[in-house]
Amino acid sequence: MKSTSNFLGITLDKSKFKVLFDSLKKYSQENNLQKIIEIQNQDSVHITLYYLDKDINKSVLKQIRDDLSVLNKKNLIITLKKVSFFKKENKNYLCYLSPNSIEKLEKINLYLKQRYISNAIDNNYKYIPHITIFKILNFSIYKQHENNISKIIKTFLSENNKVNLSQSFNLYAVDSTKSPEKQKIIL
Repeated sequence: MKSTSNFLGITLDKSKFKVLFDSLKKYSQENNLQKIIEIQNQDSVHITLYYLDKDINKSVLKQIRDDLSVLNKKNLIITLKKVSFFKKENKNYLCYLSPNSIEKLEKINLYLKQRYISNAIDNNYKYIPHITIFKILNFSIYKQHENNISKIIKTFLSENNKVNLSQSFNLYAVDSTKSPEKQKIIL
């Protein structure tokens, strides 16, 4: 896989998301929305904690390995809170689920930022912990299906809002030249 960047993140239990992604894919296919919404790759469901450059030297890699070892000893519980959207030009463009442990995730992000600032990709966005579900490629057509898609997501949330989704802390490689973007655990 060609790496365009890397990130430290929390790997989530993809089996818990299977029903959601299967339902969204089925609805998308039945309504010919494959070019209207781009559903996240369900094999790499995660919460990004901190973005890193594509090139990581051996000493930083060792530091990351050590930090992942410490982080993986913490018993971080990730449950779901609500569905939200990132907006561009007052239009929803990315659907995500918000976790309940925002403060803990923000503290981890700040810790990683202090540790890896020289290896960071600065995207100038405030850190918002989230689980990407899909991108909206055509807002006007998506809008016609928004209520039905929201029902699918809200049903999933009501059935899974108390389930711990966290599996482990990992280093991911990203290939953003693919659509949807590919993420692969490398540590």
